[in-house]
Amino acid sequence: MGRYAAALEDLTYLVEQGEATVDVYFYRGSCYFALEEYEQAIQDWDAALALEPDNTTVLANRAITYQQIESFENALVDYLAILEQVPDAVSIYKNVGDIYFQLEDYQSAIDAYSQAIALDPLQTNALFNRGIVYIEIENLDAAIADFKAVIALEPEHSEAHKRLADAYYLSDKIQQAVYEYNLAIELNPSDVIALFNLGRAHTLLGNADLAIGYYDRAIELYPEFVMALNNRGELLLRIGEIDRALVDFEQASQLDPEDPLALYNLGLASYYKAEYDAAIEYFNQSLTLNAENLDSYYQRGLSYFQLGEYALAIADWVYVIEQYPEYAQAYYSIGLAHYFQEEYEQAIEFFTQTLAFDARHGFAYYFRANTYMVLSEYALAIEDFTQAIVLETELGQAYYNRAVAYYQSGYRYKAIDDFEKVLVTSEDSELIAQTEKIIADLKAAP
Repeated sequence: MGRYAAALEDLTYLVEQGEATVDVYFYRGSCYFALEEYEQAIQDWDAALALEPDNTTVLANRAITYQQIESFENALVDYLAILEQVPDAVSIYKNVGDIYFQLEDYQSAIDAYSQAIALDPLQTNALFNRGIVYIEIENLDAAIADFKAVIALEPEHSEAHKRLADAYYLSDKIQQAVYEYNLAIELNPSDVIALFNLGRAHTLLGNADLAIGYYDRAIELYPEFVMALNNRGELLLRIGEIDRALVDFEQASQLDPEDPLALYNLGLASYYKAEYDAAIEYFNQSLTLNAENLDSYYQRGLSYFQLGEYALAIADWVYVIEQYPEYAQAYYSIGLAHYFQEEYEQAIEFFTQTLAFDARHGFAYYFRANTYMVLSEYALAIEDFTQAIVLETELGQAYYNRAVAYYQSGYRYKAIDDFEKVLVTSEDSELIAQTEKIIADLKAAP
């Protein structure tokens, strides 16, 4: 930096002596730029352009400086002025594309990058950046084509492999995404984002162990990666590693106390540990930061339900339905709350609404059938237990309960047939023993 300070002193002396020229202002502006004194640099380049308005070198340097301070509109004016004089300036078209991208004028960005590529088909920077824009506007096929073109020209372009993987991922072509992310990591083993995205891709493919491994590597490289901690914790929770998941969620929350997802996940982990009061507190904190997360309301309702606070649980689930009327599980949970409060007509109403949104909700059929049993509506119960069995829900108990319904309806042999199915579908030793005795009694009866 010392040489720039010395040069500044000499150039400033010339300006003060009235000997300033375009070159003097240009070089002093360049010194200011090197020292990151951007406003002074712009002032000198303004002075140079006052002397020579069409100097494209000065225009280019001022445009770059405007970009540096994020004055994108001013940068665009300068770049377009250059193109009026040099219409085949490939790098300037590329820079114009960058400016339009920052201004979120995506079609103009594409047009500028396309002009650069037309002038120089080997312009990989323009191809790469146009691919980024195509991802932004969700033209994923075009993005894939551009990133492939970059890789054809530069096979070891790790960012192109990663971005191609992103485009495949967003196109639900997960296997292709995994392949390209792996290539990106081979070229750049410390690419934290590629490792993170491989974790996401393997999660979608159902490869929990592989996903956790990639999250491990990402977190090892970047221990403060909150999203990776949350994602790894969610996978650990899914495979029953609740305590390890809690460690991840706690670390994520410590790193970013304003992260509602970490607090939500802490609520989930507490729920799975049957620590319902703690879960409710975490869901409350998460909702303070993000009141629009309906899952937080739903899960808080489940925690209230486990504590027997049915009114509070129902209130949360009703709110969820008000915001998202097709949230089938919320209807089902309200039905359960009414069922356990022996409010059977309301329970049937909500189980029925559940099935209107999710006709394959086996537990809604199962519990509606149980409700019909309480009301001695055996024919309706049989219909619902049959649907639950088709959907393989609580098979042993569903066969047992349908058998009871058949027996109460006077269908003794159908009852025996269902009781015998209990023996091959249930793993509940007490239920099996009870069923064997009932079968023996029924067969012994005249």
